[in-house]
Amino acid sequence: MKLRHDDPVAMKNFILSVQNRMNELKATSEDGKSNINNKRMEFMLETICNIKNNKKSPKEDTLQYAQINKWLQKLRVEDTVIRGLKWSKLLDPDKSGHWWLSSNMAFLADNNAEEVAARIEGDVLEVQKMLQLAATLGMNTDARRAIFCVIMTSVDVLDAFQKLLRLDLPGKQDRDIMRVILICCLREELFNKYYTILASHLCKHDKNQKYTLQVKGKYVDFSTAWGLVLTI
Repeated sequence: MKLRHDDPVAMKNFILSVQNRMNELKATSEDGKSNINNKRMEFMLETICNIKNNKKSPKEDTLQYAQINKWLQKLRVEDTVIRGLKWSKLLDPDKSGHWWLSSNMAFLADNNAEEVAARIEGDVLEVQKMLQLAATLGMNTDARRAIFCVIMTSVDVLDAFQKLLRLDLPGKQDRDIMRVILICCLREELFNKYYTILASHLCKHDKNQKYTLQVKGKYVDFSTAWGLVLTI
């Protein structure tokens, strides 16, 4: 129904083309039905006729939202806000992985504080300081610098959690999240529960994060945080 509302002319042309093709199939068959005796095709034609006649099931929206909610709950993203999702990406047939997250990491290529701040929704001056601090801590990749800036400039745990997911780190670079959290935690003079809660959220969301934390925890030198930086 939304397609009909957005572009009625295109929808009308589409329906006419489908009906013409259906008539062609009927004309080439003896009984007028044998070539379209397919459940999927019947369902499609019935749906198109309903759209043409502006028929809508009263339970359609309720059922659709219920299915989407169940799907999101299985993915454990019920507390995650999806922002900046483009319509073209939603319709992309080649979606894979966490397709609803942005995959552009080019904003960190030149350490441009303004671009980084705009991307992670942070303050420019604060992000500039964090980039300098990240360099002193051995954050020698774009992914680690982005993770560090998000963790250190976020308002709270939930804000950091959502921003980290939206980074959409390619390949296995998402493993750097736990590495950076460990570095930040051990560099603190006093224990900061912020890192513990953030790591807990990430482990619940993705079991791979839990595995990374277990593996990297074995290499932690509790006598010095700098030893951790050298071993990751």
